[in-house]
Amino acid sequence: MRLFLYGLYLAVAFRLIQTTHQILVGSPLPIILLGVFNLLLILYFLHIYPEKFTLSVIIFYGMALCSSLFFWNDTGGWDGSRPYTLIVLVVAIVITSHGVLQVALLAAYGLVMLMLSTVTLPEWTGSRNDNYSVLSLEFDFLVNTLTLILIVWHLKMRFFSYRESVEVANEELSNASETLDAQTRQLHEQQVELNAIRNNLEDIVSVKTREVLEKSDVLKTYAFVNAHHVRGPLARILGLIHLIELEEGSHPQSGTLDKIKQEAEKMDAIIQRINEITS
Repeated sequence: MRLFLYGLYLAVAFRLIQTTHQILVGSPLPIILLGVFNLLLILYFLHIYPEKFTLSVIIFYGMALCSSLFFWNDTGGWDGSRPYTLIVLVVAIVITSHGVLQVALLAAYGLVMLMLSTVTLPEWTGSRNDNYSVLSLEFDFLVNTLTLILIVWHLKMRFFSYRESVEVANEELSNASETLDAQTRQLHEQQVELNAIRNNLEDIVSVKTREVLEKSDVLKTYAFVNAHHVRGPLARILGLIHLIELEEGSHPQSGTLDKIKQEAEKMDAIIQRINEITS
């Protein structure tokens, strides 16, 4: 689209020069009016660009093709500058359009050039201008050549600009790649550290687990000893105290026996609590 816009500016300059040249060489009035009409159309394309880009491309190149037919005899036919103009337009079509639109435009220009090679245009399209001298022909070639040079120069400058932008983008990508590589190495080092910490934690957990199991075994052993070796004799002592209480005729030291019973019952409650905790 930008190339087409540049081509429109060139077309305005080209049409101004050509219309002025046609006036100077005394071209017929219809030819001059057609040139002015073409200039107005190009200015209109500049007004509607880029909202109606495709339509502008079709009408612009179609208009240029029709104008070539009307100017064909006036500028000398195949011996004049019009074939060169058509070649410049074909180059412009290639670099400003694509897809089906490009194929259709190139096919239309190819058919017209084939027709011009085999068919003589009717008289109403105009005849060779007697005032169109060799100097005029050379001037037309010069204008077309300058147009082509400007197109090539513009493409070259755009290529250089694009290449510079690509180099800047490549440099930024290279810097980003180096940064990512550094971050990747850092992440790898951190991953190694995390793996070492994880392995160390696994060892610590394993050791603590063994310690807990060992303590659990000790507690189970203690609970077993407490339940059988400690509480058993205590239960027998309480049983004996109960038997003494059942004997007829209490002894004078029965108050002491009550205290022994109370302390034994407290010890029995403590042992039962310990059994509940360690079970």
